[in-house]
Amino acid sequence: MIPAHEARIIADKIKPLFKNIRGDHYKLQIIDSKQNKQYTIFFSRQPKNGSMIVNPVYTIDEYKLEHLENVLNELENYYKFTQEYRGFVGQLWPSNGNPVQFRKESREL
Repeated sequence: MIPAHEARIIADKIKPLFKNIRGDHYKLQIIDSKQNKQYTIFFSRQPKNGSMIVNPVYTIDEYKLEHLENVLNELENYYKFTQEYRGFVGQLWPSNGNPVQFRKESREL
């Protein structure tokens, strides 16, 4: 699928979840599901003094890091949330050679 089209679908799914309430924290979690050969995107919102709410938003079936990078770059035309990566240790972005994820989180298997 075309990255711009996938970014639009993701943005449309985030729109009803984004409350834009002062004090709330928002982020995208991008998970590399190596077994399924997919990337899964979750939208997280943590209300001030509340529990984190995590919603699965979209699964990218084209399992190429270059494609994921293009989708995320297109998504920035809609939203600029903090991005957290899981399962990407040792992988480098194709465009600039920087690590996708610097270190494994303690919660990762």
